[in-house]
Amino acid sequence: MVVPLNIIVDAVSVVVIYVYHDDSEFRISKDMENLGREMVARCAGLPLAIIVLGGLLATKETLDEWDIVHRNIKSHLDSSTGSIRRLAIFSDVPTNNYYKENPQIRSLIYFNDISEQVKSVFKYSKLLRVLDLEGIQSLDGQLPEQIGSLIHLRFLSLKKTHIRELPSSIVNLVCLETLNLETIEELSWESTVLIPTVIWKMKKLRHLYPPKWCNYLTDDKMQLAKLSNLQTLVNFPTNKCDVRDLLSLTNLKKLVLNDPRDFQEFREIFNPPNKKLSSLRSLSMKTEMLSFPDKVVDVEQVVQGCPRLHKLHIEGRINKLPNHQEFPPCLAKLTLWGSRLVEDPMPILEKLPYLRVLRGWEAFIGKQMVCSEKGFPQLKSLLLRGLPNLQEWTVEAGAMPSLGRLEITDCNKLETVPDGLKFVSALQELEIRWMPRAFKHRLKEGGEDSTKSSTCLPLLF
Repeated sequence: MVVPLNIIVDAVSVVVIYVYHDDSEFRISKDMENLGREMVARCAGLPLAIIVLGGLLATKETLDEWDIVHRNIKSHLDSSTGSIRRLAIFSDVPTNNYYKENPQIRSLIYFNDISEQVKSVFKYSKLLRVLDLEGIQSLDGQLPEQIGSLIHLRFLSLKKTHIRELPSSIVNLVCLETLNLETIEELSWESTVLIPTVIWKMKKLRHLYPPKWCNYLTDDKMQLAKLSNLQTLVNFPTNKCDVRDLLSLTNLKKLVLNDPRDFQEFREIFNPPNKKLSSLRSLSMKTEMLSFPDKVVDVEQVVQGCPRLHKLHIEGRINKLPNHQEFPPCLAKLTLWGSRLVEDPMPILEKLPYLRVLRGWEAFIGKQMVCSEKGFPQLKSLLLRGLPNLQEWTVEAGAMPSLGRLEITDCNKLETVPDGLKFVSALQELEIRWMPRAFKHRLKEGGEDSTKSSTCLPLLF
């Protein structure tokens, strides 16, 4: 079926976008909900447009992916006057002549994998501005050379296409603003993607997602500093870039490093201390491996070099947290995976005035943890996972007054939930996973800990 995105139909009630996601573990954050509402509003009440948008978002699992759709919603869904210009391909497909007869198409979203029809796009749809091939795996591991003829493209996604080699003709896409090359999701012996080192010539790029595991057709360095408009860089390829080029990207707002071997090199760009990434709002130092990296991360140097961060995700050991005054003042989300801190991190983290989300997995290896009165004034969501030695957690009256959601997972030595939770009137949801049976029984109705909350909470086990 081919659906014209600008078709006019009678409006019906607005559909909540996230019902299209079929993963029972998937949770919509408040930020995702807000983006969803904005995108639904752009659908102008057209049911078909809402359905198309819902189908598109159902394949997106993170806030960043929703944000990409949000930034390009105009290209995806705007109505036009005259002939069909935006298409979503679901199941039944047009004949091979369809694109030849409709060269005016500007936007294509594929939900169905039909090889011949996909390949004909490169031949006839020369006016395309948006091409989303996510999940299409019928291109035999290679992107056709004809991709270089789609010179008007602003948005190109090859995510999950299993493409393993990109043609040098991709350099012709000089208008491209968003390029997603995360063609392979899982690490295996055939995960490496060959890409030409000409991407640095695409100077209008704002959002770049190189492959997680890539190789290059030449030994030339990718001259990243020339991409002066870059705002998003995910999977930074340090093996083919000079990490100091990052300091030249004055518009960079989001950066993701996914190889622990790069963390040390990244930290060193802030030496001397006057070197900073002043525009950076989101930084992730993560790994695709099955275990957390054992290398020590110097958090102090990182946060001093990124003074305006709102989101920070760090995987790897941390010897000691910096003083709370050294953290970025507007930090709202902090994720610490595998930190294995010896000292209780709460006395420092609770003083971050705008922290709303705190997620810790193997973040602390001590026995006692304390959240003090007036600590965590804005915290809304807290995850404590895999704290192997934690036995006692104290929450003083007046701590975490805004906490709405708490998850405790795999903290097998924790004997009981804190008494102080009964003072947290904002708490709406308590989730308990992979905890001893005795711990769960204490929380159930009639159990010893069943009254340790100000309201009757929905418990998730």
